[in-house]
Order: sequence, then C-alpha cells, then structure tokens
Amino acid sequence: GLNQFSERDETCSLYVFIGERDAWGKGYGGDAIVTVLGWGFEAFGLYLVQLWGLSANVRAMRAYERLGFVVDGTLRERSRKSDGRRYDRTIMSITRDEYGVRHRS
Repeated sequence: GLNQFSERDETCSLYVFIGERDAWGKGYGGDAIVTVLGWGFEAFGLYLVQLWGLSANVRAMRAYERLGFVVDGTLRERSRKSDGRRYDRTIMSITRDEYGVRHRS
C-alpha cells in the first residue's frame, strides 16, 4: 500500500508484506509493487515513492533494486526486533521517470 503522502512534495511511502511464507519468492510482491507504483504515479501524480526495509533483509533489498529502487541511505540501528537486537534500516526510492523506463510498455 501507499501512505505518508506529501501533496506539496508529490511523494509518499510504500509498504508491502507477504505473510504466507509459501508465497515468498514467486514474484507476487514484485507484481504487487509494480501495480501499486503505477497506480500511485498515475492516480496521485506522484513524483517519488520511498520505502524502508531492514538492511539485513538482503533478499528484499535485492528485490527492490531489481524493481528500480535506488538506495538513498542507511539509518543505523533504527529497528529493534523481538530478539532484542538492533538493525539498520535502508531507505530507498524510485521516481516516476525511473518507474516509466523500467515498467511502462
């Protein structure tokens, strides 16, 4: 989904969660993200969509990069998981033009 809209900046944040482990690695997340991005750029006139993920989640980070997201930076030790450990967050974004080059036919 999309949230944290900034009308002035023409930006928002993306969130995605595939809860069923059996569905992981089958492209459902990527398909959903491409669809939601297209809708967001067209329906809301967005310029940029951002997201954050746990840096340690290499699989997710690679998937976002394959979809065209670019790493903007890392926020050190911003997430604390139930195991008590702290994890870095990677901030990524994609612009309307970057999306168009990759995903519009």
